[in-house]
Amino acid sequence: MGTSIEIPTYPVAQFIPTPDNPRTVRENQALREMADSIRKHGILEPLLARPHPTKKNKFDLRAGARRLAAAKLAGAKVVPAIVREMTDEEALEVTVIENLQREDLHPMEEAKGIQTLLDRGWTLDQAADNLGRSAKWVARRASLTRLTPAWLQFIEEDELIAEWPAAMLELVSRLPEPAQDRVCESVRNSMRFSYGRRERWTTQKLSGIVAEQLHIIAHAPWKKDDETIPTCPACTACTARSDLQAELFDVEYNEAPEYPDNEPGVCVKCKRDIYETEDDWDWVNDSENLCQDCWEKERVKMAPQAKCLDVECWAAKLEATVQRNKKQLEVEHGAIIMSGSYNARQEGRPFAEHIIEDWNWDEVKKGTKGAKPVLFVDGPRAGQHTWGKLCNSASPKAKSRAGEKKPMTLKERRQGLKKKRLKWIANALIEEIGNLVDGDVILEGVEFEQDAMLALVLALGTAESNDSVNTWAPKSEKTWRDYDVNLERSYEEMVDYLFASALKVLRARLRNLLTMNDIYEPELKRACQVIKVDYPGLETQAAEEIPEPKAWANLRADGTPKGKARVKKKEKKKV
Repeated sequence: MGTSIEIPTYPVAQFIPTPDNPRTVRENQALREMADSIRKHGILEPLLARPHPTKKNKFDLRAGARRLAAAKLAGAKVVPAIVREMTDEEALEVTVIENLQREDLHPMEEAKGIQTLLDRGWTLDQAADNLGRSAKWVARRASLTRLTPAWLQFIEEDELIAEWPAAMLELVSRLPEPAQDRVCESVRNSMRFSYGRRERWTTQKLSGIVAEQLHIIAHAPWKKDDETIPTCPACTACTARSDLQAELFDVEYNEAPEYPDNEPGVCVKCKRDIYETEDDWDWVNDSENLCQDCWEKERVKMAPQAKCLDVECWAAKLEATVQRNKKQLEVEHGAIIMSGSYNARQEGRPFAEHIIEDWNWDEVKKGTKGAKPVLFVDGPRAGQHTWGKLCNSASPKAKSRAGEKKPMTLKERRQGLKKKRLKWIANALIEEIGNLVDGDVILEGVEFEQDAMLALVLALGTAESNDSVNTWAPKSEKTWRDYDVNLERSYEEMVDYLFASALKVLRARLRNLLTMNDIYEPELKRACQVIKVDYPGLETQAAEEIPEPKAWANLRADGTPKGKARVKKKEKKKV
């Protein structure tokens, strides 16, 4: 018969959880179940602590924070613990490594623990050896601590984002902050309810959004060693490059170029002494024939797929290149065609009114009669030029966007005005539905016809029913947790909850309307019918809020001022 080891117990109040612990302890169902187990069987695994380095008669808890929290919840006065002396390094290693080896740790908690080790002087290789992982895995997981506040808030608010695999979050966390925030905005916009349904995100789709924030340096339409653009370093000297963060990005390298034998210690390119300064002594030169400056320039060729990570610098360089190439082409060839997307015309550039879209011109050979240089202002060929001719519909005679802008007709102006008013009505209905619903229930005093609301539920479903049919739903326990909660509601509460949820779907449909070019007016009328709002009354309010400009009274049907003489077309002479 074996001998049992008596583990000493200590008062619960003496333990202070260490801030080094990456794990966040929250009171949830799992913690309550642990507390119930402690009431019945006690704590089976003792806590691990050391005498607190600054507080007398207190213990610095290094392992067992959840057990301590559950013991407090269970009302325990004392807990078993092993208390021994530890150095700061040993204590950190015990806490972080012990928690990182748990299976149920969230990736964000893993990242916090790994970053704690790196902040205390551990190298990637040391952390990798202790965790049994690769250095690349350690670096990518630690990068999650660099997620911007916008992403951290998104993860906290949205259960679907919180359930993303770590690999998806790592695609974002390796980006600079401005790029991360752009991706966050794109994902938020895409994950809105679309007719009551949530869009499922995949790694492939997220990769596409992330790729829009990265640009291949070799494809840039400027010289890589150009230092003439203010506040923007040359690409060859810049550190915001994916090939300098190989642990975060998969970079393929070409073989280092071969150079003829040269005098030892002398650069083949610039003939400078390779070890000219004290800093150069630490310089690791893979080609062994180049100084550090020349090596930086050659590196672009060695990593042909290296990407720029500074989206703001790239945009500034691209804009400067377009402006410079525009001036140069105009000096050499006179009038040019500027080709860009619809968005390029809306960005407020000084030459935006002269940008035409690509279907308004045809690409031709340089020597073709009437050919002009075509400068691309955005897209994959931005900053580059080709040769082209305007189509008939985009010719100067038609007064297209390539020259003088053709005025909008009065009918077009009024159509645009109606769109603005319909958007105002949609926003008013969204606000009105928000005033009817308080979270998951309808506010007291709000009355509906039950037949109408049941018809709405059958037509639209509820927010929960639309979510539950997505392909990711069987992997989430939220649906069945909601089911259990609903069983505890009374019949009246469930009806109230049902109607409120259907109204949220209706509000989501209206929000979706605002993202469309054309507002579907019958949808607005139906929404008014459901929530008992007078639609003609809303139209009157919208007209008061967004009146027709008085100047339109002086316009002809074609949009030109009435006082301006019309240009008469010359009549062709009859032969």
